[in-house]
Amino acid sequence: MTAALTSRTDAIDATDLVSIESIKKAFIRLNERVAANEAVNLPLADDAHVEAIKRAIAPAEFEYKTKVQVVVGAVGGLDQSAPAQVQNGKVKLLANLIKNDKQALDAFYLGVRGLLALPLQLDRLGNHSIQQIFAGLNEEQLTTLTTISDLDATDDPRLVVETYLAYLASLNIKLSFFDRRNSWQRSLVRKVYPKLKWTAEDLQYLILNASKRWVKQQLKARK
Repeated sequence: MTAALTSRTDAIDATDLVSIESIKKAFIRLNERVAANEAVNLPLADDAHVEAIKRAIAPAEFEYKTKVQVVVGAVGGLDQSAPAQVQNGKVKLLANLIKNDKQALDAFYLGVRGLLALPLQLDRLGNHSIQQIFAGLNEEQLTTLTTISDLDATDDPRLVVETYLAYLASLNIKLSFFDRRNSWQRSLVRKVYPKLKWTAEDLQYLILNASKRWVKQQLKARK
C-alpha cells in the first residue's frame, strides 16, 4: 500500500492579496515544522513519504518543466533551515519537513520560483530596481522577513529582497487579469519614472514574469 500525504488546500484569497497578515499566516503554514533548535532530532522520512511527495508535486514539475529531487532529510550537506534548498543548481525538497500536499507544493514553488527563477529576473532588473523594491518594503513586510529568516533591514538589500520575494513566490498567488494589466502598465511607466513605488501586485507580477521566463528557458534548453 502506498502512502498519501494529507491534503490541505487552504490558500490566500486573491482579494486579500495586499494583506500582510495573510502573508504571515501563509509563511507560518509553509514553515510548520519543529523549531530550529530541535531540528537536529528530526527523524528522516521513509520511502513511502518521499514517494507521496513526488506524486504531489508531479503536476507542478510538468508545468514548470523542472524536476526536483526529494530527499529524506538534511543529508549530503543540506540543513534543516528550509524545506526547499538549492544545491549544485538543483532544487532539493526535504521530505521530513513536509507534512501534506500543500506544504509539498509550497516547497516546490519556493525552490523553483523563488530560488531558481527569481534571482535571474532580479539580475535582469538591475541594482537600481532592487534598491527601489528594498526601499519600498514597509515595517510589517520587514517584520515578516525576520519571522522567516535571520535577516533584517540592516542586511544586504539584494539578499533581503531575494529572500522576501522567494517566500512570496512560494504562495503561488494568482493575479487577476486586471491586476496583471495594471502592473504591466506600471512597468512601462517605471521605465521613464524609475522612482514609481512597487506595489504588492507589482511584486507578484515580477514573480509571474520570472516564472514565465524560467519555463521558456527550460523549453529552449530541451531543443
